[in-house]
Amino acid sequence: MEAMSPIDERRIGWLSALAWSPRGRQLAVASGEAIRIHSWSAKDGLGERPLRQFGGHDAPIRCLAFHRQGHILASGAADGRTFLWRSDGSGHCIEKRSEAIAALCFSPWG
Repeated sequence: MEAMSPIDERRIGWLSALAWSPRGRQLAVASGEAIRIHSWSAKDGLGERPLRQFGGHDAPIRCLAFHRQGHILASGAADGRTFLWRSDGSGHCIEKRSEAIAALCFSPWG
C-alpha cells in the first residue's frame, strides 16, 4: 500500500477519532469539536474532498470502529449516542446513553 499524504492540520484540526477499514482501503476521521465523520480512500489520499461525510450526532465524535467486513462504521459521541453507518452514507442511532461514549468495537465474531 502506498503512503497517504500527511493530514493538513489547518483543514482538519486535531483528530478526536480515526479508524482504518479492515482491508485498509478507507480511513474514517472525526476531528476536533466536529459532529461529522469524513471518509477518505487510501488509494487517493486526503484530497480536497472526502469520499463521504456522515452526520447525525449533536456533539463531538469521540470514537469510531469498522465492522470486520468493512461495510458498517460505528461512531460514538459526547452526546451519548451510538450510530451505525452503511457504506452508502445512510445511518441510524442505535443507542442513547446519559454519558459520553468513549470507546466502542465490534465483536470479532460478527
